[in-house]
Amino acid sequence: MPCASEADESKGAFLKLAEFVLKLSLEPLLPETKCTATKAQLSVFRVQCGRLMTLNPLAQADFLRCFDQWNREKLTLNPSL
Repeated sequence: MPCASEADESKGAFLKLAEFVLKLSLEPLLPETKCTATKAQLSVFRVQCGRLMTLNPLAQADFLRCFDQWNREKLTLNPSL
């Protein structure tokens, strides 16, 4: 079970991602530009969440595997991402 600081950090990482997506949606940018920025932010989110799980390597490996599988499936469904 994660300690309180790990839970706070994971909430913080998720809130940063949510804030980024919300702010990006309001910007007058081309969809391709928004897509590129979102992919970059998701990569940062993956790294941040992976780091938070260093005390539980099994959960960390499981999260990274699931995240990567999800990402591959999204790319397969929509190659423009």
